[in-house]
Amino acid sequence: MNDMKLKVAKGKKNIIRYIIIAAIVLAGAAVSFTRYHEAVFIYLILGAFAIPDVRLNAGRNAVYDAFFPTITTVFVLYVDRLMTCVGHEFFEGQKSIFSFIIDTNMEQIQVEFLCVLVVYFLLRACCAPPKWAAAMAPLPVFLVVLTNYFVYNFRGSEFIPFDIYGTKTAMNVIGGYSLPLFLPFFFMILPYAIFIWTFLHFRVEKTRDSFVGQRLACTAAAVLSFGTLLLVADDIAYHTPIMSWGDEGTMTNGYITNFSILMEQMGYKPPEGYDSKQMESLVDSKAPADAMPDEPSNIIIVLSESYTDMSIYTSVTGKFEDPIPYWHSLKENTIKGYLQAPVFGGRTPNSEAEVLTCLPTCPLPNGMIPFTMFINKPTYSLSSYAKELGYDTFAMHPYLASGWSRTTAYPNLGFDDYYFIDDFDYDKSDLIRGYVSDKAAYRNLLQMLEKRGDGPKFALLVTMQNHGGYDMDYDDLKVKQYLKGDAAYVPELNRFLTLEHESDLALEYFLGELAKSDEKYTVLIFGDHQPNIAVPGSMDMGAEKWVVPYIIWTNYDMPEDVYNRQFNDGYPYTSLNYLALDVLEAAGIGNSEYFDFVASLRKVVPCFGSMGYYSLEKEQWQPLRDAAGEEAEAIRLYKSLLYYEYFDR
Repeated sequence: MNDMKLKVAKGKKNIIRYIIIAAIVLAGAAVSFTRYHEAVFIYLILGAFAIPDVRLNAGRNAVYDAFFPTITTVFVLYVDRLMTCVGHEFFEGQKSIFSFIIDTNMEQIQVEFLCVLVVYFLLRACCAPPKWAAAMAPLPVFLVVLTNYFVYNFRGSEFIPFDIYGTKTAMNVIGGYSLPLFLPFFFMILPYAIFIWTFLHFRVEKTRDSFVGQRLACTAAAVLSFGTLLLVADDIAYHTPIMSWGDEGTMTNGYITNFSILMEQMGYKPPEGYDSKQMESLVDSKAPADAMPDEPSNIIIVLSESYTDMSIYTSVTGKFEDPIPYWHSLKENTIKGYLQAPVFGGRTPNSEAEVLTCLPTCPLPNGMIPFTMFINKPTYSLSSYAKELGYDTFAMHPYLASGWSRTTAYPNLGFDDYYFIDDFDYDKSDLIRGYVSDKAAYRNLLQMLEKRGDGPKFALLVTMQNHGGYDMDYDDLKVKQYLKGDAAYVPELNRFLTLEHESDLALEYFLGELAKSDEKYTVLIFGDHQPNIAVPGSMDMGAEKWVVPYIIWTNYDMPEDVYNRQFNDGYPYTSLNYLALDVLEAAGIGNSEYFDFVASLRKVVPCFGSMGYYSLEKEQWQPLRDAAGEEAEAIRLYKSLLYYEYFDR
């Protein structure tokens, strides 16, 4: 910089300005000191430049275009790391922000610097002066970081690009959560406001550079920065796992880097050897003539929101009274087991999609949501197969119709009708925490089954009672103290277990009513994912954080070979994409070629998880890319079917 001058201007207006800035700086520094001592310095540094008038004279725009983005990147690095420390429990012990920045690997710094450069030079290309471009360049990054802070607090997993597709759903359920504004205000919003104030009060002397030349140079710099960002992200993705749950993205790659990788990885390519004609023949296959039994059973699928057998954590929590005794008592005409869910703490429609289509979501790039992204055309499913067989098909969800594009997905999955909150019969006594209770949902389902008259019926019910948001007390939920102790998760877990007991009572009512019926019923009930409660446990592939229970129950004598069969050659878990096979078998319905194809793959790959599969050959969980031999071929075929259904139809 050829010349930089600092001048403290006098006069009443300037003195008032100095007092206001000083007061803001001191207040921010005082709050920062209570949480992170080093955070005081950013306020003091910003205040040192915000109070005086700063005059810069570089002579050439190239100097400004090197100086300003560098300063902005340092500020972005600092705020991003600070928000990581205050927003993620894994980093709570990180007391030194500066050492955190120093320890950041060069790849992460490159990505954040390139993100700043892209925005800075785009603004410069659009005629923004250097100081304006520098002041606005952090905004996109900060909006993503701030969104991540709130999303992570809501559901316990980070904000990723594909969450944009679920914005409507997020707006629907946000009322069930408390919005933590205090820390982001003092550690991001207020420092950024001072940062903007500082830059806009810089007096930057004009240069004699050509106007057209500046625009061309800045456009070229923006294109070059963006291209380099894609290359760096692609290189990182090649040798680094992409994460999208809990703190994994930040822990493994750094949040902005992980977000950028996911943005770059949004495409999906067909697997090697992809044969669209083979997949088309499966999807177009018709039901065998003898598929339907003489006395067909009604089929009901219940996706029970956040339903989990929390007894799997008793080694951590200690023993507690069983909140779901009826579930555990079911034995007669009941297949009971555990699943590896594809999601944790949220993204219910991925579980919905898996159980209906038989397609696992783990081969997709992290964060893809079939309901909102791909099921916008007819898609083969258990419900479409039931419709082909002559079933009356309908879906019910006691919440808003705008969630997860269900009004588009349901008809494309073969549902004749679908009903949401406005179609349910309920009053205030049927609500728990503002959500329709499971018992009321079951009552409405029973009424709908009766209303639709004779003929076999296929119904999907997605419940809402136990939806996340366990950090507050409610007047209509008297919490039972299943657990005592000082652990931070105890209050939330007690609320959840109380809710789950209500679900157990509702299930007893529901199956009790079906048991009285003269019609046959085959019922699948499963949890879509575990609740976002910080009970200590592993998020590794196949670990306990992904485990949810399921039952298949009939009100008639289940075929002996079905009832006694041990699934998956002794492996204790199955996955949602295979449950349709068990439902069809329990209901006595024959498979189409599509389901026979899925069944053949199940023999080789018995269980998919969120990030990989269980290898029978190696007797361990591993990523899809590590598959070999027969397992690799089975996974390739499954990827081919998934690609055809979601991308090539």
